[in-house]
Amino acid sequence: MRKLNRKSGMTLVEVIVAMTVFAIVIISVFPAFLMATKLNMVSQTTTETSTSAQMQIENLYSLSTTKNLALALTELGTTYTYTVTTVGNISTLIKNDGKTSTVIVMTKDSPATGMTATKIIVTLTNNVNKALPSQIETILIFQ
Repeated sequence: MRKLNRKSGMTLVEVIVAMTVFAIVIISVFPAFLMATKLNMVSQTTTETSTSAQMQIENLYSLSTTKNLALALTELGTTYTYTVTTVGNISTLIKNDGKTSTVIVMTKDSPATGMTATKIIVTLTNNVNKALPSQIETILIFQ
């Protein structure tokens, strides 16, 4: 009886089966990669707006240590190109720089006399990732 001489290697059937298994694995894992990418973009957007809101609160804090509320509002309106609207004890500052829309609502004597409750809301203007706006609230005491 003669021994058949078989070459070592893969047959076409084995290659097709391996490619099919690989394709099934890739197809099942691909949506997870897409979701992770979208979550990463939303997280980056939220970080940008939170950083912007934090910078605005720090600017307001530095103004509160050196100026009274009226002077601070005047300086904010000119230096930071805010549109300032004051009705009674509530001052609203709106700034739109093309990338973000910042709304600052300052309520004078809100918690107690001499204190100003401040709410800053920063929203992305072109929010394609549908991230929520960032919001920071604090109480400042102007001179």
